[in-house]
Amino acid sequence: MKIWVIGRSYPQDSNNMQGSFELEQAKMLAKHGHDVTYISCIFHPFKKVKNWRFANFTDDNVNIITYSQIYTIERMKFHFEPFKRMIWKKLLKYVEEKNGIPDIIHVHYPSNITVADTILSYKEYGVKIICTEHWSQVLTNKIDKYELNQLKKYVKYSDTFLSVSKSLKDSIIKLTKSDNIEILPNMVNKNFQISKEVSDKFIFVAVGALTKNKQFDKIIEAFNQQFSNEKNCKLRIIGDGKELKNLKNLVKKNKIQDKVIFEGRLSREETSKKVSESDVLVSFSKSETFCVPIIEAWACGIPVITSDSISVNDIWDNRLGFKIIGSTVMELSNYMSHIFENYEIFDKKYIRNYAISNYSEDAIYNKLIYYYSR
Repeated sequence: MKIWVIGRSYPQDSNNMQGSFELEQAKMLAKHGHDVTYISCIFHPFKKVKNWRFANFTDDNVNIITYSQIYTIERMKFHFEPFKRMIWKKLLKYVEEKNGIPDIIHVHYPSNITVADTILSYKEYGVKIICTEHWSQVLTNKIDKYELNQLKKYVKYSDTFLSVSKSLKDSIIKLTKSDNIEILPNMVNKNFQISKEVSDKFIFVAVGALTKNKQFDKIIEAFNQQFSNEKNCKLRIIGDGKELKNLKNLVKKNKIQDKVIFEGRLSREETSKKVSESDVLVSFSKSETFCVPIIEAWACGIPVITSDSISVNDIWDNRLGFKIIGSTVMELSNYMSHIFENYEIFDKKYIRNYAISNYSEDAIYNKLIYYYSR
């Protein structure tokens, strides 16, 4: 099949790897023999892909076509639809001239990165329109009137509308009054494997952007309550963000600088190594549409501790770790202590097999092709 995948951007350091999940899925499709073009249109005052206007190159057999447009009002969240429509039409015309009309257009983050009418117009050519919503703003109902209108159009007129989790699906249904939504979770990268390394340290790991929503401060406080005097226990934090200084100050205040390791933002390969060498992943966000670090930990055979506000699977299996019904530091601290003292109850092979069965490239590819072909 000839497939256009539309994502937020081409992932690079300058945009915090935005678009990485979308591009990984595009590469997966190309690996299975499909003719795939990854498309992104960036409206931003200074961030661009390679250069302003068009960029066209190849990455792992995926044809990459981007258009970077200087857009000084982007941060004011002002939607100048006629202008955006003109740019999108120009970009898609360019893609047509290069590659012809596709069989499938798969739009990720449909609420906020495209002009729905422009994309949906391709149905006139017999093109199937598939959408996948990932956006946390949809989950928390923080989208504006324009974005809601885009969402409603895609839900109503696309051939298949997918959500990455049940909680996000429920939010979409509430916003659009339509229940014609399917669930297709994110995919786990093949780099995440069970580690052969043996350590005498017990390591908790937390991964993600250092934002208030992720509540790394609560993870640090919970760790400090139980393990400040446990010499063989460490907390590893992977990620970067606005809260880094505050989190480092919190660690210093509690005098646990020797126990908390700030790794910074790492590559996917480096992250997989650090996660696989850890013992437990902790994720305690206020809200998540889908928490990829959880399935990455499972692929490494590592149990997780998470909050009930994070939706990864519909039915929780305690053989994969613990889900906390509540959001206090004390509750988190108690579960961290419990898993530390009872770690032998977890089977690494069972945990990894669960991840591969549900989130591996093959598992997601087979589900995606079903939606493309039906």
